[in-house]
Amino acid sequence: DFLVAMGTTAAYAYSVTIFLLEEVRFEAGPGTGHLKPTFETGAMLLMFVTFGKFLEAYAKGKTASALQKLMELQPVIATRAIVPPDYLVQIEEDGDARGKKGDYVVSA
Repeated sequence: DFLVAMGTTAAYAYSVTIFLLEEVRFEAGPGTGHLKPTFETGAMLLMFVTFGKFLEAYAKGKTASALQKLMELQPVIATRAIVPPDYLVQIEEDGDARGKKGDYVVSA
């Protein structure tokens, strides 16, 4: 936030300075002033930063909601099945639809 405040203040100070210099030149006579004040720079910068913070807060809210729904899917109890070693089969080749090489599957 400090950098945003410093940037908008610098843009505003530059614009005020250029505006005053152009007014002094105009009173002295028509000049070829090609410097233009940029008052909208600070406003646009603040708008973009505020919009970005809004989007960030919105995304955090959606993420928190999604995590809450995910936590609600967690089962309250679990059942442990003890499988005798005779029913375990190790997959020996990659490309098997049941799993990858080194996995164990239960076979009857």
